[in-house]
Amino acid sequence: KTVVLTGVFPEAGGGMGLNLGKDKVKAMIESFGGKVTSSISGKTNILIVGKDAGFSKVSKARNLPSIRLMNIKDLKDNLESSLCIDDAPSGAPMVITQFSGGYRGNGLAKSADASSLAIASGTTTAPHAIMGPTGGAPRVYGK
Repeated sequence: KTVVLTGVFPEAGGGMGLNLGKDKVKAMIESFGGKVTSSISGKTNILIVGKDAGFSKVSKARNLPSIRLMNIKDLKDNLESSLCIDDAPSGAPMVITQFSGGYRGNGLAKSADASSLAIASGTTTAPHAIMGPTGGAPRVYGK
């Protein structure tokens, strides 16, 4: 699987600044045979969303129905259960409540229109996106 990381992962430890926890998460993914890249593309399978996720990566992923959004807990649970990511239950769509402020406060979420912000946040669906099962309350992530 091809995986992209966005945000920081303080729960993983290591690193500092914008790299907080990313090296450990990347090493964990690679140890299970995954490939970690730096940007969203048509080859991306999973976007791992950390705290203060990047608006651009999340927006691109939400508009590509083949990309699954997960947080680090979802990733850990799937790896521990030995399930193929494709076979793991999707659960409720991920709701993101906080995006990165960007460099010196120039984060893209601050200038996004309401519709784009709602799609990226997960409170509404991109017009052409196909969402998985939505049983239960939305998973809120980002605080």
